[in-house]
Amino acid sequence: MEAAKPSPILATIRPAAHTLAYLVATLLATMWISSATASLSRPVLDLGKPRIGEAILSAARMLDLTPHGILEFALLLVGLKLLLGSCLLLAVLVATYQRLRFGRASHAMLDVALFVSALASIVAAAPLAIEGEGLRTLVGELMLCVIANALASVAPPVEDERQPALGLPGAYRRGF
Repeated sequence: MEAAKPSPILATIRPAAHTLAYLVATLLATMWISSATASLSRPVLDLGKPRIGEAILSAARMLDLTPHGILEFALLLVGLKLLLGSCLLLAVLVATYQRLRFGRASHAMLDVALFVSALASIVAAAPLAIEGEGLRTLVGELMLCVIANALASVAPPVEDERQPALGLPGAYRRGF
């Protein structure tokens, strides 16, 4: 059975949409990494921010942490921001490598990184969104995640059964 050929318009738009999706993901990665480095430059990390510091302190009280443990908990949260930014950046680099090496790229890693970024944006902006202050920031970050995911999903290429799978060298996909 022959695979359906994509329309010429989608074949023209797809490379630009995928490039734009990875540029948006790079923007999100830059945002998370710069937020983490800004937090690291403060003496008490994010504990000095008005609502965010209060949320961290209340979570630390629920966990019954010592003052030293509270600082370590705040450092853990900053490390998670840095890890998330690195994960998004890694998704872009892996897709670029796959595109250059194999001629096509899988968007699975980007999809997972964007989903985790959206969840982290909701959790990070929750203390600010309760009173309506951080709602604009929250909506902006979530919109970037949605836009990048929508652009990456524009007419996914039809997989050829004879082409090797991206994850396993020498392995071939078989239709079931």
